[in-house]
Amino acid sequence: MNPTKSMKLARLLPHPEQSRFFGWHSEADYQALLNDIEQNGLQHPPEVMPPKNAAGLPAGTIIKGHQRKEAMLELGYKDVTVIVRMDLIDADAATVTGLLIADNLARRQLHPLEKARAVVGLLEAEKKRAPGTIDPSHSTEARERVGAALGMSGRHLVRLCRILTLPDAIQRAVRDGHLPMLLAEKLTGMGREVQSEIAGTVARAKDASAIKAIVAAYVPPPQPQPRNATQVFELFIRAVGPLLPRLDGQSKNIYRRAVHDRISELHLLRTITEELIDSANKYDGVPAETLLAKMAADLGRSATTVGTGTPAGGA
Repeated sequence: MNPTKSMKLARLLPHPEQSRFFGWHSEADYQALLNDIEQNGLQHPPEVMPPKNAAGLPAGTIIKGHQRKEAMLELGYKDVTVIVRMDLIDADAATVTGLLIADNLARRQLHPLEKARAVVGLLEAEKKRAPGTIDPSHSTEARERVGAALGMSGRHLVRLCRILTLPDAIQRAVRDGHLPMLLAEKLTGMGREVQSEIAGTVARAKDASAIKAIVAAYVPPPQPQPRNATQVFELFIRAVGPLLPRLDGQSKNIYRRAVHDRISELHLLRTITEELIDSANKYDGVPAETLLAKMAADLGRSATTVGTGTPAGGA
């Protein structure tokens, strides 16, 4: 049985992960909580950590009731009855964080971004991972959990998970309807320094139009789309060609999880590559090896030093 005690509201401390997951709140929900406490008193006491707990949290750290504390302070309360969670005295930090997240997920009406962030945090807590170490844009398990929690799949789910990797100020602009998700997603491929610079400017912006203008200034204009498969192929080769030598012979140094998360793309790439090689071998009815030998002879150097520049699908 967890005991109750009276504490000064000022001595109740926020959980260190509260602002990361639930720093945003609906003004309407908060006003409704204020009205309820003012009319009916506090119905559900906050729950706090006991002294000398294994999680290393200060005594009085709130597990449940962060908004209740703020509402009571605003209403002029000085003291509050709390439930001291003695059952958590031996719980580690990850377990306590998991309880914090699970309670907020169950109680609050959350924006999809907030809910997705919380779901990923809960996964980190379950796996005893440090906060922020699971990237939902690359973790299949995290993406699947977010999709299940939100009833979302496909491109919309991928977009949301990518936006979760952006700084808080940009996510908040999306949540508040000041920044379209499509525009926000374009920032995910930029470096962290650039993202932080944008976030700082967005945080100081006064309205939605200003935020959109700020972000749009950093987004490059759309490039002309390739008109046919040959142009797509050439764009692909220009993009990945310079990187291939850096990957050659390095497969053992790539994290298996990273490879696993891209297995569908790799299977498709293998299929396309085999088809292109087969097409190259049939170019003009002459095997590719014969073409290479002829090129080498014409240039007066060994065929082993010559790379093919022949289009796989024809001239």
